[in-house]
Amino acid sequence: VFALPEGESTFCSFHVPGRSFNESVWLKLENIVSSPFRKSIKKKLLHAYCVVLVVEGKNKLKNRNVMHDVNEAVGGITMTLDQMPKIVNSPPDILVIPYKKISDEKILLVSLGITEEETDEPSVAIIYGRGRIMGPVLQGKDVTKDKIFNLLTIVGADCECGLDNSWMLGRMIPMRWEPSIQSALAKYLGFDVENPMVKSEMSQILSVKINPGNPLNPMGDYLLGYSEGTLKIVKSSENVSKISASEIHESFYQTKDTKNNMVVRTLLMGFGGIILIVIIIGVFMFIKYKLKNIVR
Repeated sequence: VFALPEGESTFCSFHVPGRSFNESVWLKLENIVSSPFRKSIKKKLLHAYCVVLVVEGKNKLKNRNVMHDVNEAVGGITMTLDQMPKIVNSPPDILVIPYKKISDEKILLVSLGITEEETDEPSVAIIYGRGRIMGPVLQGKDVTKDKIFNLLTIVGADCECGLDNSWMLGRMIPMRWEPSIQSALAKYLGFDVENPMVKSEMSQILSVKINPGNPLNPMGDYLLGYSEGTLKIVKSSENVSKISASEIHESFYQTKDTKNNMVVRTLLMGFGGIILIVIIIGVFMFIKYKLKNIVR
């Protein structure tokens, strides 16, 4: 039985026609950790911003509508990559699982939380990092351009931006992560994510508990952009004095005239002071001159 922590499980038969028991066991274990589409996901995750996985449903029209929303959201997020807190070189990559291939990806669908009854409707999952799912898997009417765009935005957000960590710490799809993939990732990033110092820093960031009343819900329409609402104005019972436009006009010009009068008054006082000083000096010089003549 292949079981997930959330409680979902699926029965896995070890019987493979024409194979021994040991061979059947190894083949089954290989199918649990690897599949053609998971190999593609792993390859794309090394360089892409993230992988937008689209699981097609029965209805072709719904599939086309979902692909239109996905392309619109990916196009929108691609235009904002230069504004991300961290450098992003490649836009999100889109990967589609055709409806006829669903039976070959049972383990992947179970890990995404998609049951056989839910495969009639198209689904969209945002996968990033080491095969981690960002937020919920969107299905049916929940698949909209805005919700896909919001989830894509959080992939590029700063880990310390204040969002609820539960949106970033979604479950991981079962996938083998070989040492060669780890080495290629370290070379591409320029540092090793398995470094103890990196792990310690990330653990410290992710251990911060966010207020449960955090309004930044990635599934909400108001995570980015603006929101509209009705502003209620409470009327006061007290009498409020009103000022007419003419009174405001008069008050303005009175203030202006007062300022002009103060400037003129200041200038006059300055000139008057200078003239007074000149007169005093002149009187002093005249008296001094008279006294000098008397002495002679």
